[in-house]
Amino acid sequence: MDSIFCPACQASRALKGYRVNRYRCAECGYDFKRCTGCQALYPLSEYGANRWRCTDCLNSYKRGCRKERADDRVVHYRTYTAGYYQANRERIIAKQAALTLASRMTVLRHYGGDPPACACCGEATVEFLTIDHINGNGGQHRKELGGLGQGRAFYRWIIRNLFPSALRVLCFNCNCARGLYGYCPHEASVPSTGS
Repeated sequence: MDSIFCPACQASRALKGYRVNRYRCAECGYDFKRCTGCQALYPLSEYGANRWRCTDCLNSYKRGCRKERADDRVVHYRTYTAGYYQANRERIIAKQAALTLASRMTVLRHYGGDPPACACCGEATVEFLTIDHINGNGGQHRKELGGLGQGRAFYRWIIRNLFPSALRVLCFNCNCARGLYGYCPHEASVPSTGS
């Protein structure tokens, strides 16, 4: 271990032209470190094994440095991602579309069989199929989910929540008819109009 001198010994040695070392006073055995921030001498007990700043200087350094680094990261991230997106736009859009289709097909196959089909009329054209809330509370559920209530985010939510039983596959026509009229024309029992 290198030697360092306490303030009193250091002053007397400086007058004699001795070199000031680190960690321990060679004459009295006093352990201390010099803060690289404020240059003050503190007992070794106030420092961690690898710290070179006192607590006040360290906290000040962290606050300033953390803010500078955060600002630099934000600027770098925005410029990098904007440039990356512009350079790879078509590839990114194709990849996102493929991920959305894969998530959608996973959900449709789970609820509608393989190949997926409408639970009401049997329509099997995938482009026409939608997810229906059996209890008719789809609007309320979408509000609860916030931004996760539509598109790929909704399919991912369904998969993450282990395919809740309150959903099913319907074609768009059957789903809209149930939402607007409360029943589907494909059903055998159509409610009377009361006229």
